Amino acid sequence: PDPDFKSNVTDVTSVTINSSTIKIYWNNTNTEDTAYEIFMSTLPESGYSIVKTITAGIDNYAEVSGLNANTTYYFKVRPIKDSKVGTLSSYTFAKTYAYLPIVSNL
Repeated sequence: PDPDFKSNVTDVTSVTINSSTIKIYWNNTNTEDTAYEIFMSTLPESGYSIVKTITAGIDNYAEVSGLNANTTYYFKVRPIKDSKVGTLSSYTFAKTYAYLPIVSNL
């Protein structure tokens, strides 16, 4: 659907924190935004669903945890102003990793 108001986020990036957590960052200079919806999928172009809503503030980032290890996740961000929604961002992705085995017999 078309956005309800003209706001969008740019420079969406993501970083793997550990085997079950990814942190998503974005830029937005629209001071009218009141929150951001974080969408997630295991496919780059489809299957997105909202996993988190973040109140707008000084920092534009969100952590998504409880993810499966060794899996690639795709994320999009959408700004919100009260009950209106802005434009969905392009996607970013990150892959969680499995814990490395403990080395023995060195």
